Amino acid sequence: MFQEMKATGDLEFNPLFALPPEQTCTSYTGNLDLSQLLGAGLGGEVPGQAQGVLGRELDAGKDLSVTGPKGNTIPMPKLDAEENKGPYLGLLGGSIPLLSGDTSLPLFLDGGRYTIRGPGGKDFGAFTATIDIPAADRTFTVPSSVLGNLPPSVGDNPEDSIGALLFGTLPVGNYTTFTAPGMDRGHVFYTSVSLKTVPYE
Repeated sequence: MFQEMKATGDLEFNPLFALPPEQTCTSYTGNLDLSQLLGAGLGGEVPGQAQGVLGRELDAGKDLSVTGPKGNTIPMPKLDAEENKGPYLGLLGGSIPLLSGDTSLPLFLDGGRYTIRGPGGKDFGAFTATIDIPAADRTFTVPSSVLGNLPPSVGDNPEDSIGALLFGTLPVGNYTTFTAPGMDRGHVFYTSVSLKTVPYE
């Protein structure tokens, strides 16, 4: 995602930039709709409202593309292509039954070098960014303190409401940088997020 982040004071809090110490975790509880969950609601642009989690969304062009270590390229259009808003999204292998039906793409996310290209938009010019993603196979136990922070499902039948537990990881520092005409600073990094829908009692 591409955002304009304005300078803030010493007491400004942003959960994306207040990460816990290495080898620890933290949790936040809140209500989000699907567009916010996917990132479209992270930047507020409505007059009189706060700037959201990140800030004003920037236009990086119509579509981005991601080329994997095997040489195959996947396009990444914006979530709302007609209004040219929202984050850039692409199905990087596999399928999403509710969205893609029975169509399933070959697996894409292997360890290796990835190249992200953008044509540039009204806020800054064309760019190319590369990142090396290591292969990893690790396990993690969700602490009881996190489970205890989850709200209960609504209704007599827990399956009537959808509760989701997301687990994500971020690399610690040393982010790869890239440049583009009109851009103050560009960083590229990978994150891994797992989501499971479960009833909470």
